[in-house]
Amino acid sequence: MTVIIDDAPMTPSCVDALLTPLVRLLLPIRGVTLTLESRCDVSTRFMHTHALSAWLRHLARDGAVPRDGVAGDVPSGFEHLRLDAVESGRVSYRAGDRYRFVLFATAPGLHTLDRILTRLSHGAAGSVATPPSPSPTAAFGPHWSLVGVEDFFSGTPVVNTLELSAYGAEELDVEAAIWQEASVAGLVWQWTSPVRLLKPATRRGKGELRFCRDAGDVTAELLLERAWDAVGAVARRLAVHSPARDRAGIPPVAAERHDVFWVEDDYRSGTGEPKPKGGLLGTHRLQIALPMDWARLLVLSQYLGIGQGVVSGLGRFRLETPDGQLSLRRALPAEDWLGQSLAAENLLAAWRHVRESRQAVPVSAEVIDEIPDEFLDTDHDNADEDADTRHSLLETLRRPVEALRQGRYTPPPTRACLMPKPDGGSRFLAIPPFWDAVLQRAIAQELGPALDSLMHPLSFGYRRGRSRKSAADAITKARRDGFRWVYDADIEDFFGSVRHSHLHTRLLALLDEDPVVDAIMNWISAPVRWQGEEHPRRQGLPQGSNLSPLLANLMLDDFDNDMAAMGLRLVRFADDFVILCKSREQAEEASRHAAASLAEFGFILHPDKSRVVDIDDGLEFLGYLFVNDYAIDVSRNRVLEPARNRDGKHRDDAADTHLQVAHWLAKLGRQLPRTLSTRELEAHEAKQLLDEDRPLCIGEQFDPAGSVYVVGAGHMAFTEGGRLVVTRDDERVLTRPWRHLRHLFLMGNQHITTPALRVAARHGVHVHVTTGTGWLDFSVSPSPDAAQQTLWFQQGVTSEDPGFCLPIARALVAAKIRHHADVGRKREGEALATTRWLRDLDDARDLASINGIEGRAAAAFFEQFASLLPEAFGFSSRERRPPPDPVNALLSIGYTLLYANADAFLKAERLQPAFGVYHRARGEHAALASDMIEPFRHVVAQSVLTLLRRHSLKPEDFSMQPEGSGCLVLPAARRRLIGDLLSRLARPLKARGETDAYPLRVHLHRQCHSIALAINRRDPELFRVFRLR
Repeated sequence: MTVIIDDAPMTPSCVDALLTPLVRLLLPIRGVTLTLESRCDVSTRFMHTHALSAWLRHLARDGAVPRDGVAGDVPSGFEHLRLDAVESGRVSYRAGDRYRFVLFATAPGLHTLDRILTRLSHGAAGSVATPPSPSPTAAFGPHWSLVGVEDFFSGTPVVNTLELSAYGAEELDVEAAIWQEASVAGLVWQWTSPVRLLKPATRRGKGELRFCRDAGDVTAELLLERAWDAVGAVARRLAVHSPARDRAGIPPVAAERHDVFWVEDDYRSGTGEPKPKGGLLGTHRLQIALPMDWARLLVLSQYLGIGQGVVSGLGRFRLETPDGQLSLRRALPAEDWLGQSLAAENLLAAWRHVRESRQAVPVSAEVIDEIPDEFLDTDHDNADEDADTRHSLLETLRRPVEALRQGRYTPPPTRACLMPKPDGGSRFLAIPPFWDAVLQRAIAQELGPALDSLMHPLSFGYRRGRSRKSAADAITKARRDGFRWVYDADIEDFFGSVRHSHLHTRLLALLDEDPVVDAIMNWISAPVRWQGEEHPRRQGLPQGSNLSPLLANLMLDDFDNDMAAMGLRLVRFADDFVILCKSREQAEEASRHAAASLAEFGFILHPDKSRVVDIDDGLEFLGYLFVNDYAIDVSRNRVLEPARNRDGKHRDDAADTHLQVAHWLAKLGRQLPRTLSTRELEAHEAKQLLDEDRPLCIGEQFDPAGSVYVVGAGHMAFTEGGRLVVTRDDERVLTRPWRHLRHLFLMGNQHITTPALRVAARHGVHVHVTTGTGWLDFSVSPSPDAAQQTLWFQQGVTSEDPGFCLPIARALVAAKIRHHADVGRKREGEALATTRWLRDLDDARDLASINGIEGRAAAAFFEQFASLLPEAFGFSSRERRPPPDPVNALLSIGYTLLYANADAFLKAERLQPAFGVYHRARGEHAALASDMIEPFRHVVAQSVLTLLRRHSLKPEDFSMQPEGSGCLVLPAARRRLIGDLLSRLARPLKARGETDAYPLRVHLHRQCHSIALAINRRDPELFRVFRLR
């Protein structure tokens, strides 16, 4: 029979015309619940549908075990099976853990189901006596053993498909009649797996924008149309006549409300290419009276699924009444989230964490006092507490744990209290009692890794392995990729604005009916106790709960995915975010998209903290100052003042306490800049000076010798009360006693007052004014003293002393060779050559021999370097004066920038740069500056290689000059290279044998300081060359 598509309006009889012949071919449906046992540790993605479906397809045919999500061709009959991956969400299993899922088979798929069961039961899936290690990309395979088979409908154990119950036409009609009657009171449509629901053709975008992603994309009419389409697709596969779909026959909907969100779930194809397979989750509430034919179609659709990917387990849903009654209950996972969270070892780990946190954070004494004394003396760094302590801990938790398991645990009120911020001011927290916090932490420890696996890669707040620095790196990368315009915004009172109904929808969609959902909702709804009174919390997340950071990211993940789907580069840290764009117009449009996406869940953008800026004009975000494509940490030494009202007067938080608690998470503890008192300044200074060897970065960086680098345009330096003060836009960003300073570098367009220069000279502080790229314009220094003259004399002597110069030259060249070996990937023979050159260096007895070794190593490096570059740039070897090709031209510019910085630092150390220890002076050449940059030359090579291989620079960015005048780098390309190099010089790295990371610029200055010390004492052993390995 062929499919006939006509233009007749769809009427209720059209539904019957579709279902009547289809039911005869499709039913009965049989369902089987399978339980597996893992024979080794296994990791999987949050959504199991693609990985599990791929394995089941393998079992349904002969062939090799596929990688996760790579289904290949669909075996015959497999399209008549439906998968319900009830364990989706759990991302790790240990050997011996159980795993459960359900397979439904319509009548045409019964033979395929039987084949899968047979292979599982008889070990044909690959089970062997010794459990093999799973493929790195396969979550499901021969490392799982079948341990249980049950009939889905009756719950009784079975041996084969002949024993399975049959869900036939009669059962379908009975269930449909129930829903026809129940729908009068309303209908809840709950997705149990992500659905890829096509938008109407007139609103359909490209790629992932073809699918419904938000509540605004979905209507009840569309849901019913897509249910019709899904059943019609099944009919077409069985060659059943499918009447044309039209809106006329769709039952009217009196009211509808949609609370849905998008969840991303990428997997990799057979070629390793990422394939987006995200979908919509959530709930639709419909006021609709279902006719019997439509009730039959929706009940059948519960088993078949709708949308794309139903064979892999996508698009599954269940119908519920408004009070939670349902006719199709899912199988339960082998172990629920609550049970995993309340395991003894997890509880003990949670106890250790909470105890350490309570002891470390100065909240209030009464909170600390809640910890029983006998537990405060335990060595919390030792995981092996004695048996009595462990038993006592678990016994204390026994009753609340039992109450949680039984669903009768009532969280105690939280205590509102003030916590000092590290940078001043305070924040209102809702602190749960100690043992309640342990239980919350236990839940967060289990749920955290699973939910985190769903989060967008450009979300950085409250996530393990991510930080402010990670977010800053993402922004600088975006700037290098051409994203210059930024929409900078944050969400007004985010934590106080989270609606519990939206959060509940998310948790149900991802965790289904797990008892942990009710536990979490009870915790975030616990009342707040303040000044002896309890205040109910009907909205918001309690800051102070171990669960709140995780739930905050969960609420904003849909926003992250919305921005990504629109092609926008979002970087988010909690409720602060920036959207990076390539034009101002795109940034303005991004602001509208962001506001619309957030408004869907009741969030609004802070009107005073949302703006479009050009990152090249400076952007402050997360304590970093971004200028061009480099970032400087300005978070430390931040000086804050209490919040002000709109009239500019200081707000009296104490007098406003009752209002704050009533609206209790709204605008609490917000701070603005202020001037600290003298006592506060001294305390602030003492904290800074705990470790004088740590560089502090504030748009200024302190090296171990007490140097300050002021970078980023527009700072003003002046003196006040014996201290250097640096401001920007009238905001103090640094205050530092003059007596602790030695050098002040003003890099780029900065300003300094005359009184500051006088005070600097009086305190022996050298002020150096350089260009933005590091060339020294001039220095203002105290008059040369006897020590200065002695240093110059020593420099003249040591530069002619082979016993002094040789070991230092050997160290400089060895570091250069080692660092060059890390640029690109070296072949084995080249690695052996590197070892040989280093051995030859150890044997070198004069500077000429070292120079020869360096020349051979450099020639080999540039030969290998040329093989890594695009051929279009015509580079074969290093040549100068003039550079004959773009690569040589770029290298020359980069080396010159390093040379300029080294020259400035050497002069700051009161050395004469002309007196080298390795290179010999010629004309105005600063030989010692050339010496100092040898270990840093690889930075230039890395920068050039990156820019060319990423196509950030193209052949048209260069101009070949006539008559052998070399290659000219055009201005835009020159700026791009310099910007990249400045970014790299500001990037913290750990030197070999050190625990702290310093920016490369500081490492260069430290090396210059080291050579000055060695020269002054005529001892080459005091010189410390910069080495990464």
